[in-house]
Amino acid sequence: MKKKIIFLILGLAAQTVVMAQTRLLDKEGKARFFSEAPLEDIEATTNEALGVIDTETNKIAVSILMKSFHFDKSLMEEHFNENYVESDKYPKATLTGSLSEKINFDEVGKKEILVNGELTMHGVTKQVSIPTTITVQEKNVIVHTKFIIKVADYKIKIPSVVIKNIAEEVEVTADFNFNKEETP
Repeated sequence: MKKKIIFLILGLAAQTVVMAQTRLLDKEGKARFFSEAPLEDIEATTNEALGVIDTETNKIAVSILMKSFHFDKSLMEEHFNENYVESDKYPKATLTGSLSEKINFDEVGKKEILVNGELTMHGVTKQVSIPTTITVQEKNVIVHTKFIIKVADYKIKIPSVVIKNIAEEVEVTADFNFNKEETP
């Protein structure tokens, strides 16, 4: 009887380990946005983007705290958080979606795909289809994307006084490095 219980416990533990390995996690993803405007370019970066890929279902999720973005000028950072994205009211941007095609995360190679899902920012959720490059390496999965968002789509208002300082479209870049040997 003791042997049956031990085998049952070992079986459940092994199943838990296998299930845990279906998720890739990166807590230090890099995200950048760039706004090119007639009077001034604006750029901000963060190294605190959280990304998760479920390798079994090909679902993906990203979460970024808006206050984690840093600017060259502290006044820009203050205006970004207080006046534009209202970080206290809308603390994060999220993306939830699926890879447009099944990826074999054990097979080394590079794929150009789409991430189809919902991008939520500033309290607004939009359907998106984001071009993404996934590079599967022996021990890592590298994910890179670059896309454009329109600030008006997310109800981010730009006062007419600074309309020449802030572009209506912003380029967003994100990079994640998922270690296949680490499990959440």
